[in-house]
Amino acid sequence: MHKMFKKVLLISLLFLILFTIKIEGGLIVNSKLVHQYEVDVGEKRLGEIVLKNNSKNKIMVRLYKRDYSFNAAGKNFYSSPGINPHSNAEWLLLKKQLFSIPPFGKKSIKYIINIPDKMLKGTYWSMVMIEEYETQSENSNNFIKSKVNQNVRYGIQIVTNLGEKGKMNIEYKKPEVKMLKENKYIFRIDIVNKGIFELKTNPQIIIINKNTGEIVNTYERKQIRLYPNTSIAVKEKISLDKKIPYKIIAIVGNNRRGYYGKEYSIGVEKD
Repeated sequence: MHKMFKKVLLISLLFLILFTIKIEGGLIVNSKLVHQYEVDVGEKRLGEIVLKNNSKNKIMVRLYKRDYSFNAAGKNFYSSPGINPHSNAEWLLLKKQLFSIPPFGKKSIKYIINIPDKMLKGTYWSMVMIEEYETQSENSNNFIKSKVNQNVRYGIQIVTNLGEKGKMNIEYKKPEVKMLKENKYIFRIDIVNKGIFELKTNPQIIIINKNTGEIVNTYERKQIRLYPNTSIAVKEKISLDKKIPYKIIAIVGNNRRGYYGKEYSIGVEKD
């Protein structure tokens, strides 16, 4: 059985996410799932979330705030607002939090962002959770019980950037290559944003023949939004020939802020 030569040599030198959960029901968000603002300290911004009832029944809706984070293990965290040092939940005022939408109707929910008048720099964010509820009543022994069933939940990210985005601070962790079958492997690496600004990027994995310098293959993921102190795992299925030594380069970044990558040497042990 062929095995990977696991020596990894560092030569130099990432929402989902948009996030939304839709289970079932008539509630639809008719606005963007990420609301982003470039702001200054002491500034006030107005925004709105447009919701639509796509059913023939009246629906009840509840809005509330949460801090939002995620990591390379695939876990999402929805904590109480204001816990994250980069949370803007306390700046956010929702005009309505409980309301109904008539059949096939629309509702525009206004919100205000009050940026504190103090020294701030970086990306601050939180999430507005939107839940549809169906209320049913039961009459038992002359006592009315109310049952609430959750049908749909959406998450709207509210992102505020203060100051000029500078140099990225990216950390690559836990690179590994595992064999799947003959000449087929999976490469995984964790990418951590150690900076104070978000990073929107299309992570790339480039496979290079070390003997010739030729690019064997390039893999590019869809754009992701990596917040400060969050991480993602990039995994790609790759093909490797046991006769050829390779380099793998992991790259993140964008045209505005530049690119940052790390290079690893790998090889397949012969029988």
